[in-house]
Amino acid sequence: MKFSFIKDNSDLQFSKIKSNEVERVEDELGIVFPKELKQFLTEIGYGSFVGEEELDENCVLSAASIRDFRLRQGFFDAYPSYDEESKLVFFIGWESVPFSIGLTDGEQNAVYDNERMIANSLEEFLFKIIEDPEYYQQD
Repeated sequence: MKFSFIKDNSDLQFSKIKSNEVERVEDELGIVFPKELKQFLTEIGYGSFVGEEELDENCVLSAASIRDFRLRQGFFDAYPSYDEESKLVFFIGWESVPFSIGLTDGEQNAVYDNERMIANSLEEFLFKIIEDPEYYQQD
């Protein structure tokens, strides 16, 4: 399993999603989630890397929240437009900064802080977050 380093980490708490949730959101948005993100959401789920009390920071969004962010509805209605046609916001960092993943059909998908690529893949990004939850703030 690609993300076993997260599943095996007892300090991290993630919530499972329904088996068809990603496909339902893909249909609603008319896009296909990146393979790495889809695999992560279906195998691990969504949640925070800093503990439940801070669930709104440094967290992987659920498929439904990814949809809400892209459509600017609910909690995300006041966010400025971060999504581009070629990227999908999937993670909220410190101070509610959104991070996106490239919408490609490759096996790995780059992760971005705005326009700046901060990891070559979702797996690399998650490794770095576990090592240092604020790594992306470094230049």
